[in-house]
Amino acid sequence: MASHKSVWILPCGEDREMLTPVIRELCDQYGCPFFEPHVTLFSCDIDGDKLAPVIDDLAGQWSPVVLSSASLASGPALKKTLYVQMHFSPELLRWKEQIETHLPEVPRYHLDPHVSLVYQFLGADQREKICGSLDVQLKDYRFDRLQILDTGKGLPNPREIRNWRVLREYELTAL
Repeated sequence: MASHKSVWILPCGEDREMLTPVIRELCDQYGCPFFEPHVTLFSCDIDGDKLAPVIDDLAGQWSPVVLSSASLASGPALKKTLYVQMHFSPELLRWKEQIETHLPEVPRYHLDPHVSLVYQFLGADQREKICGSLDVQLKDYRFDRLQILDTGKGLPNPREIRNWRVLREYELTAL
């Protein structure tokens, strides 16, 4: 049965250790379930048995990638409440297009590389105040793992995060 699946790339240990406490603190402070730091590479409603073989094949061809952060930002969309916007990456676009080439029946995914720091409905003034007080380094982040997640209903509200589950995980090791 089709449900919402997402393909995430995850930061390496050192970068994960830098972002995780920020996400955990914001989630605790604003009543949101914790989630791993990540950039969404692809997301759609699809049967897991269709997506997994594609990622099984492609992930072995991909190497760790470095993404440069552009800014710390906020917005009204739940998936971009507070986030680190990453510079566009031709490599990520190529990966996304490779997935879509193998899955022509699914809708195209709009790639917008960012690392969300919290998923919560917050007012503009509150988001701006929090954004101005965060101590998040704008730097190059290295991503060396990939996950397929069942994200169920997507993200209609922050409570849904509790239902997300990792289906597969890969190390990006191709040379």
